[in-house]
Amino acid sequence: MSVKIARLRNGEDVIADIKEVSAKDDPSKTAVAFQFNEPYSVILEDSEEMEMAMWGEGLIDDEEIEGDDETELLPENEEEAKQPTLILYPWCPLSRNREFFLRIDEVVTVYDPHTQVADQYTQLLKDKQNVSESSST
Repeated sequence: MSVKIARLRNGEDVIADIKEVSAKDDPSKTAVAFQFNEPYSVILEDSEEMEMAMWGEGLIDDEEIEGDDETELLPENEEEAKQPTLILYPWCPLSRNREFFLRIDEVVTVYDPHTQVADQYTQLLKDKQNVSESSST
């Protein structure tokens, strides 16, 4: 399985088992599409709040700044910085099939996710498989 994240032209991030597809009769094997298996939309919740925690709460009035003192924008320790929550939800949830083909020009970039993100996706697929097997018995 090749777990990747694709940034689509509409700005959406999708994690899936992604493969390039080329035309059978093309001797150069130029990719014409991507095949997405088990795609999930990737959302980072509270990313705006996280950015504010990293860069300060907002603009500072000129009156609040005294002399050459610098205003501390970053928290003193990393525990104070709010961590975003990763949310994965089915991409095209109304589809019966979980395999999709996207034209190559609909995808801006494809990249390897952080290990924790790939692990969470893989665990999600395992859990989904376990639920499917237990409900069929």
